[in-house]
Amino acid sequence: LDPTVGADWVLSVVFADGCLMASVHARADVFIGDLRLLHRCRDAVCRAQFKLEEVFRRAHWVTSTSDRALDTGAHSEGLISAKSLAALDIGASPGGWSKFMSETVGCSTVVAVDPGVVLYKAAGLKHLEMVGQKAIATLLQQDPTPTFDYYVSDA
Repeated sequence: LDPTVGADWVLSVVFADGCLMASVHARADVFIGDLRLLHRCRDAVCRAQFKLEEVFRRAHWVTSTSDRALDTGAHSEGLISAKSLAALDIGASPGGWSKFMSETVGCSTVVAVDPGVVLYKAAGLKHLEMVGQKAIATLLQQDPTPTFDYYVSDA
């Protein structure tokens, strides 16, 4: 149940430590989440993966995060093929976006690039512990024409 349905503006009010703060935003700029799904945070590497999930949901690229179903419209237009999917995640630490690409989108290969720690571990995950510029050079040395279906970056 979204109390803002039909509203043009959303007023947010916070009272903390004796200070009252308020802000007004256009409804289109505000995401109202379902608190019943809060339990998913326990299994999350980090909250950042929910940002990527929201992008995919708003673009109708993923219809269900529980069964990895891809939007049939995008599939039928050839934007997403049935072959093994590969993703390149630049700025991957701590691994939330890599987890989303692997588990939700269904990428069998995820190259996670970050000099920091990537907490998510999976069979198809390859962590390059380096900055993005060096990783591109490394990938090109391994394969002069690397192919990725998705490129995500939170760097």
